[in-house]
Amino acid sequence: MLLATGASTIGDVQRAVEAILAINPQLVLMQCNTNYTAADGNFDNIHLNVLNTYHSMYPDLILGLSDHTHGHATVLGAVALGARVVEKHFTDDNDREGPDHPFAMNPQTWLRWSRPPASWKGRWVPVISSWPIMKWIPW
Repeated sequence: MLLATGASTIGDVQRAVEAILAINPQLVLMQCNTNYTAADGNFDNIHLNVLNTYHSMYPDLILGLSDHTHGHATVLGAVALGARVVEKHFTDDNDREGPDHPFAMNPQTWLRWSRPPASWKGRWVPVISSWPIMKWIPW
């Protein structure tokens, strides 16, 4: 189960984690910024250090990020802090109307983001087999 914690207090998170773990040990605890404006000012409210707090509180849980920002800087920061799961929004057209289209990834940005560096030869990597289906293949 994925638990995105945007707009939650630490007490909310604790209650949710305890309730979920009581019935399902497969939990990913995700930091989330719920600001969907796609404004550059969103970077001031990412609060990635919450991942350190979550790790201290729940060292055995898998951590993640529910990301609503442009680009990949936030994702890279989260991975550096231990996130193993990332949720990004996808769209076929960033100019569509709606709160998440401006910051969502599109097929082109996903391909650029997911293309591994040459040093990863011989490892398994994600690729889009037919939009929007992703599979893992040896690189």
